[in-house]
Amino acid sequence: MAGTERVRLAARAGKARFVVVAADASENSREKLLPLLRAKGIPHVVAFDRVRLGAAVGRSALSAVGVVDPSFAARLEELLGGDPGR
Repeated sequence: MAGTERVRLAARAGKARFVVVAADASENSREKLLPLLRAKGIPHVVAFDRVRLGAAVGRSALSAVGVVDPSFAARLEELLGGDPGR
């Protein structure tokens, strides 16, 4: 899923398995997402800029992208590293 709000909803619902937060996301977006991801134990990484993150999923600039597929999430976490959220 793409976008801060959609990622937040997926995290709250327990569906997000890995999240990439743009390094240049607004302070407001980071404050909404990062504590939630840590509280829910969702692995995540702060990387790339909003334009690159959006382009990676065929969209315009995005502050966050979440992955729900467990296998894909595990592979991304392996490749990108990140905070295990636990």
